[in-house]
Amino acid sequence: MQFDFDYEIGNYHIINAKLIDKLSKLFTSFIVKSGISPKIILAGFSLGGNIALETSFELQKNGITVTQIHLLDSYKFGNTVSSTISEMRFKLAYFRKSLAYLKFCILYRDKKVFKQLINFLYQPEINPKKITKIPVYLYKCTIITKSSPDFSDKESLDWNKTIERLNIIPINSDHDFMLKEENVEELANKMDESIDELLNELDFKILEFDTLSKADLDYYLSKGWFRLRFGNHLFTDTKAPFDNNYYPVKWLRYKLDATFLRESIKKEKKFNQKRIFTPIIVDFNYENEKHKLEPLYAKYRSNLNFDAYTSVYSAVHHGEADTSIFNSKLLMLYDNDKLIGAFIFDIGEISGAGIIYFFDPEYSRYGIGKYLVLLVLKYLVDNNFSYYYAGFIFIGHSKLNYKLSVKKSGIEYYDIKSGNWLNWMTE
Repeated sequence: MQFDFDYEIGNYHIINAKLIDKLSKLFTSFIVKSGISPKIILAGFSLGGNIALETSFELQKNGITVTQIHLLDSYKFGNTVSSTISEMRFKLAYFRKSLAYLKFCILYRDKKVFKQLINFLYQPEINPKKITKIPVYLYKCTIITKSSPDFSDKESLDWNKTIERLNIIPINSDHDFMLKEENVEELANKMDESIDELLNELDFKILEFDTLSKADLDYYLSKGWFRLRFGNHLFTDTKAPFDNNYYPVKWLRYKLDATFLRESIKKEKKFNQKRIFTPIIVDFNYENEKHKLEPLYAKYRSNLNFDAYTSVYSAVHHGEADTSIFNSKLLMLYDNDKLIGAFIFDIGEISGAGIIYFFDPEYSRYGIGKYLVLLVLKYLVDNNFSYYYAGFIFIGHSKLNYKLSVKKSGIEYYDIKSGNWLNWMTE
């Protein structure tokens, strides 16, 4: 990643609203291209906290949900239009440290660096936007030094004006030594506690495996666990984030037989029988198929109005492991020689589980999304599988309710209290 700053990056270089905006866009581009996840946690030390907050807005514009932000002794720079005396004194202290750079300005007639130093002395509010839904954790140093600025709100370091869900956590250090070896353990432990709060709120649990047999997959699916879409993990939870809110979820599965399949096909009225599409199902190998799948997924994702994985790879890669523990199949749907849809799903001995499907938006009028699902169900029924695990739906939001479009009497949901699967018709 290339930055347009001279010599090194310091506060006097980048305390500038335009440059903060530029950095946030660069970081967002890097995160989006990396395909890490559609839901991430951000953290920033000192001025980096300001950058993390600005990056959170850019990420949400790109369909990525920020679930937490961690500010490591960051204070709200430029909290007033006219800088306070204490803030100006703090800036002047930095300016004195940067006087050495003036020799570069003089010797090399570098006006750019000199302008950066001058601009640093006066800068209006950098992060005026309010954060109302994302929990923000401020790790505040309790040891104050002479170079530390004063704040109108000493407890919140002036973030109380723009952050609604602000959690303040004291750290026994001063600012300059916060990330030194002797203080990192305390900071890491407290950050872990903050992240655990999110996982506990979601009732999120995770298991990691070196190997997983087909029978093992059947067992864990039947207990309300599902494949985490990165790494060799399974997870379960009772809530999930969407549109910066948390919704209760219900995990669904379909009881498979020929009658269920036939009645589910009858329910779908959108298929255009005049067009003939050709399905092909193969063992899934990302490296063999990525040249076909990634362009199709990129086209599909560009037409979505909600957060989604940034790439096929981000949904199916197996983390640091050399191979995947899952037995996966790939359904590819063709219109003559053109790939128009794909569905990746895992199989056990008696169960199938959907992972990700996508299609060419130009074919939406043919109901390709539901057609892909029914083709997978047909494959499972034809091969004597008993169940298809469809993931969860939100309770209180209709976004995933398309999973209920099959024959209702064949749908079951997992009841956490009893540990049993109950018929949806009794819901």
